[in-house]
Amino acid sequence: MSRSFTPEFKAEVVALARRGDRSMARISEGYDLVESVIRRWVAQAEVDEGRRPGTTTAEHEEVMALCKRVRVLQEECEVLEKAARLFAQRRPGEPVSVHRGGETLAPGQHACRVLEAPHAAAIWCSLPTSSGPTPTRMALTARLASTPD
Repeated sequence: MSRSFTPEFKAEVVALARRGDRSMARISEGYDLVESVIRRWVAQAEVDEGRRPGTTTAEHEEVMALCKRVRVLQEECEVLEKAARLFAQRRPGEPVSVHRGGETLAPGQHACRVLEAPHAAAIWCSLPTSSGPTPTRMALTARLASTPD
């Protein structure tokens, strides 16, 4: 089981280790830590302070946030591609009437429910229901036309 520690706690342990009046073994016993963890924290503190080359904590957090954002954008792209295929199956000007449990849904709302699209639902559900082209629909139609099945 992995434990997590606050930055303040890590800074306190690093400061104790740097003072040098106690050995790493003694500090690790006092705080119920493994010596290698303390050494890693000291090394990371040196990287963060610019004394040693490597990836800083802030850079690592930024990379992790960007990776998460990429995953979300990939999911949204997949949903939009599925929705574009769904809309492309209609003939231009063909009215769409979708009934589900007695309620009439707009085409975008139907696509959101069919595709179970949590991230892109707001985009598709806000599309106008008129048959007139919108920039979003035109862009998706162009992209779909240029993509082989």
